[in-house]
Amino acid sequence: MRLKQYICIGIIFAIGGSLIPSVVFAQQNTVKDEFFRARVIQASEDVVKKDDAHVSIIQKIRVRILSGSEKGNEYDITPNPEFTSTKKQNIEQGNVVVVAKTTLNSGEIRWDVIDQYRLPNMGWAFAIFIGLVIFFTRKRGVMSLVGLAVSVAILGFVVIPQILSGGNPLVWCLAGALIIAIVSLYLAHGFSTRTSIAVVGTLITVLLSVGVGALFVWLTRLSGAGNEDAFYLQLTQLGMSLDLRGLLLGAMIIGTLGVLDDVTTAQSAVVGELHLANPSFSRAELYARGLSVGREHITSLVNTLALAYIGASFPLFLYIPLNKSEQPVWLLFNSEFLAEEIIRTLVGSTVLVLAVPITTLIAATVFGKKTHHV
Repeated sequence: MRLKQYICIGIIFAIGGSLIPSVVFAQQNTVKDEFFRARVIQASEDVVKKDDAHVSIIQKIRVRILSGSEKGNEYDITPNPEFTSTKKQNIEQGNVVVVAKTTLNSGEIRWDVIDQYRLPNMGWAFAIFIGLVIFFTRKRGVMSLVGLAVSVAILGFVVIPQILSGGNPLVWCLAGALIIAIVSLYLAHGFSTRTSIAVVGTLITVLLSVGVGALFVWLTRLSGAGNEDAFYLQLTQLGMSLDLRGLLLGAMIIGTLGVLDDVTTAQSAVVGELHLANPSFSRAELYARGLSVGREHITSLVNTLALAYIGASFPLFLYIPLNKSEQPVWLLFNSEFLAEEIIRTLVGSTVLVLAVPITTLIAATVFGKKTHHV
């Protein structure tokens, strides 16, 4: 569950980063950009243009503005062919889209469709998710959702503003991760010995993840500028002073945190149940039996973590076999943009392996001398 939560958080910030280029370059050539919701009231048949490189699908549509100062007005727009590059992206009558009104320095006004309007349907998807969580987990699920909201709030209202104001990205991401670990675990699982063990195990492993990440980044000489978002960040005023390597390490820590929660809570619960089943188990026996279960957990979650990163960057991996240049495949894997994804996976997997014996040892030490209240 927590892995999905942090993947969702990661997606939120990835989307925010992807908007940076359009904002940066739009400001250089325009006086003002305004954005509106609009309903498509007419949509023409497709006109297909082909050349040696690609196929372009061109449409002409008429929209009625639904919001803002232009509400009720109608305009004819020819969407950018890149927006309607395939049949599945066609704009149909009745669709609600996001349109941009661009005022150029010359005074000319241009209208364009920049995206489908998705927020209402995203709301329905989110409602289905919340409903299923609450239905199957009841109070625990509600508190888990509260923990997710707190996690997003900490990142959005504490970590990001501090980085934007010139703070060290690694320090603030680490601080945010530690706070999130404490708050979200206690909210989701309540105050108990098991939860406290999971919290301690998570905090220790998060601190170790800094060293593991720094070592792997240093060994591979990553600069943090290997992806498109980092490139555009450098074009902003913030980018001149931003520590991209620290930002990369901070992102690795936050991305790993979700998996750590799953591992530490599970290991704490396993050792606690072993103690309840047989209070005569010594600390060594509890550790050995708990570690046996932990090995199975590692096997499954390493695969989960790797697939999560691969899935998030799947188009990138599709590009590798389509490489038509004379560059060898090893050169692609050596490139920083691909190396970053590989190192992210390796850091997360390494920290995951460390979390199991650490949490199991803490739990065995605590439960080995307790007879109740576990």
